[in-house]
This record gives sequence, C-alpha cells and structure tokens, in this order.
Amino acid sequence: MSKHLHRVVKIGLVGTHEVGKTTLAYALTAALKEQGYKVDVLHESAEMSRYVGFEHFVPSIFRHRWIVANQMAGESRKAMYRDHVICDRTVLDEIAYARVESRIRPDQLPGEEVAQLETEVELYVTHAPYDLLVYVPIREEFCSSILRGHDEEFRRSVDVELRAFLAEIDCPVHELEGLDVRARVDEVLHPIDLRSRLVLQAVDANGLDERRGLHATG
Repeated sequence: MSKHLHRVVKIGLVGTHEVGKTTLAYALTAALKEQGYKVDVLHESAEMSRYVGFEHFVPSIFRHRWIVANQMAGESRKAMYRDHVICDRTVLDEIAYARVESRIRPDQLPGEEVAQLETEVELYVTHAPYDLLVYVPIREEFCSSILRGHDEEFRRSVDVELRAFLAEIDCPVHELEGLDVRARVDEVLHPIDLRSRLVLQAVDANGLDERRGLHATG
C-alpha cells in the first residue's frame, strides 16, 4: 500500500435525496482545488445501477448489495490518486433506503436480509472510516427525482431511517446549519482543513495510517 493512499481524506455527504448533496460536493471540490488539493467526487452508485439492469422502483436486496459494493470499490479507487475524496453519497445512506423499501414490500425485501447488509456496512465503516461525515438535512420542499420519483413521505422516511441507523452504530456526523451553498461550503471547509492536517501529521510522524481516530465529533 502506497504512502500516498494513507494521506487521503475521505469526506462523506449523507442525507436523503434531493437535499443538495451533489451541489455541495461540486462546490467543496472547487474550493479545495483552489487551495491546491487533488480532489475528486465519487458519484452515487444508485444512478449507475440502472445501467446494469436493476429497476429503481422494484425492491431488491441484490440491487442494494450491488450499490454498496460499488460504493466501497469506488472509494478505494479514488483514494489511490487524490488527496481528498468527496462522496456524493455513502454506504450508510443505502441502509436507510433498504429499510424503508423493506417496510413497504417485505415480501420482496425481507428484513433479515437488510439486517445482514447493515452488519456488513457497519464493519466496512469501522475498517475504512470516513474522516468527516456531513449530514445534509431537509431544508426545502421536494423536487421530483429522476431516480426515485416524487414522494415526499418516502424522502422523509429515508431521512428518519438514516438518522436512526447512524445513532444505532454510534457514527459521529456534522449536521449542516447553513441554507445556501456558500454558507455550507464555509461551514464544512474548516473541519476538512483540520482533518487534512491531522492525517498528514500522523502519516509523516509515524508512517502509519492513523485515520481511524480522526472522526468528526459534530
């Protein structure tokens, strides 16, 4: 494993759909590039899943597993070549969608299969943690989503389940307070900069990957 790989700072944006994660991801990327960092955005795997044959509105544990596996692989690939990786969505979000879909159609998405996926995701974030998790809350009315249609109840149910899952696994997050993109970027830049320095200092001092101790504290 290269020393450069240890230096990467992985930022995950979490939250239900249509809350501004993608817009924020690009804005953060631009701001960090202005500071001289090598940054890349990892787009959500749900968008790509339809190109490999999965139907978006049909509950399927295989689709959720594919999305989680693809997200994990994408995070690893990006980490090889960048100082910062900004994840437009994380593996944690997918659990919330699986929970809601399982509640709606338990015959197609049994709860025990979702529980197994939850265990796997929790294990992943333990061994490959996000240096900073930023929760993007619902701040405005829903605009129709190409991927998930126009269902405000579903969107808010995902938000509830995501918050519940993060609490269950004791996963620290920083919830945004700003409303516009500029305010959100300013709010996130300081903790990102702090974690950048901590990661680099830990690697330079010990030559070891000590990122697991650098979680956000909210």
